[in-house]
Amino acid sequence: MGRALLSVVRDVVITNAPEELPLVVGLNGLDDAEIGRRLARGRTSDEPLGFGAGEAVALVTSVVWMAIQTTANEVVGAAAQGALGRLRVTLRRMFRRTPSPAPLPHFGRRELAEVHRRVLELARDAEMDPSRAAQLADSVISRLVLDTAGDSGE
Repeated sequence: MGRALLSVVRDVVITNAPEELPLVVGLNGLDDAEIGRRLARGRTSDEPLGFGAGEAVALVTSVVWMAIQTTANEVVGAAAQGALGRLRVTLRRMFRRTPSPAPLPHFGRRELAEVHRRVLELARDAEMDPSRAAQLADSVISRLVLDTAGDSGE
């Protein structure tokens, strides 16, 4: 069984931005697509992700989620976004109360480099300090590599 994106994000947030942990906990029970939509759009005070705090609260969570999700989507390919994938999501929602997290694909060197690049790019766009952005990108890759190393032993 693969690792779930929210689990990876949670582990990185615990290490790099523990103040964002309530946000990550608040995402439990949502499917990956809904989490991505909520983190991608601007939040307002009446949305559940705001938790009464400013935009900065979700900075690390959003950067990490978007970098990994975008790369994972590319690895899985357009077929996962097609009609069959949508049908599977619809059926899953009909028969399950809480959606199960989709496992992340295996990230090879090229994909890990892409995740690292995207974290740096998104962090720069969010005006994060460059040294903190580099530390965050390294932390994300370390977490993903630990999972990959664990998968190879199974």
